[in-house]
Amino acid sequence: MKPIVGDLDKEGLGLSEAHRRILMTEVQIFINCAASVNFNDPILQALNTNYFGTLRMLEIAQSSSSILVFTHVSTAYVNSDKKGSIEEKVYDMPGN
Repeated sequence: MKPIVGDLDKEGLGLSEAHRRILMTEVQIFINCAASVNFNDPILQALNTNYFGTLRMLEIAQSSSSILVFTHVSTAYVNSDKKGSIEEKVYDMPGN
């Protein structure tokens, strides 16, 4: 087993054709725990990395002929100033 390095900010995760082929035909379990945990990133950069990067990973997994499981580990402390149920959405910034 070897890790395959990709870039969440790039289309197709910036994978080589050989790595893409491995993901599409040999990998059964996809675990996405990649993210930016710099909470001072501009919102568009954070969305591109953490939201759209996850979608890019999911698109590859959905195209796989061998996938059994896709697991996503979200970042911690998102919307930590909220109480109760926290929805998966972009909230207004305090003071705006």
